[in-house]
Amino acid sequence: AENADAAEVRRAMLETELRWASHLGLRGVLLAAPSPDGRGSGYARALNELLLEGLFAEHQSEESPAPIALRVPVSGKGWLAWNRFRMACDHHPRLAVAIELTKDKAWKGAKAERELQRWLGEPVRFVVIHADAFLTNPQGYPVLPRSLKALLLGLFRHRDLQVIIAAPGEAAEPPGEGAGAPAVAGEAAEAVASPGTEALLNYVARLFQGQPQPTSVERFSSSHFDTLQAPLQPLQDNLESETYEIFETDPVKYAQYEEAVLAFLRDRLA
Repeated sequence: AENADAAEVRRAMLETELRWASHLGLRGVLLAAPSPDGRGSGYARALNELLLEGLFAEHQSEESPAPIALRVPVSGKGWLAWNRFRMACDHHPRLAVAIELTKDKAWKGAKAERELQRWLGEPVRFVVIHADAFLTNPQGYPVLPRSLKALLLGLFRHRDLQVIIAAPGEAAEPPGEGAGAPAVAGEAAEAVASPGTEALLNYVARLFQGQPQPTSVERFSSSHFDTLQAPLQPLQDNLESETYEIFETDPVKYAQYEEAVLAFLRDRLA
């Protein structure tokens, strides 16, 4: 009975904080990590009930980013915790993930890199980078290890991704059963930047600005990237002219057509 009462109190605290954040129209809320021993079912159930009741729905559209993100470490255990949590929430579209990059000597080898690359297929909304995740290059400037740098560059392709630089000395979010109030996204970034933090921000900005320009295909697909599309049936349905205009922007198909016609003409003239 005592555990049930404590769980109900925690649920009420979570609901109060999230409804207040929704009332303020906040676009991002970071939730505490679930318990590492797997006892986070009550936490996930409470959040899922609030989402099903329409929490944050009034400010959302299909193009809006997920407003709630579960904060987990970037390690394999963090992915397992996130996977259990989002499955308990039935993959709700208003739930995303915020991964934390910290100092870890284990990010070497093919297995470790595969674990990091797994995050590229997840709905990562925030990346929280702690100061101890950076190394110092021979010129004295902060840089990320190669594996974390590759992960961040890959995540830059995610729409609406936000990077948060944790203040030097700020500890990573300890796991717990939803303990503590949700953190507002950007809280650390809004603090007065120290000289060390400014160097970290400049490094991340240079990485982002140094990305290659998107190709015509990438620009065209950006509006519906990573979105399920209903199959089109031109032989059965009368499609609009705009749809055929989209078909005609497919560079691969028409390049193949051109090569096929050229091969036919060469064979005909041979």
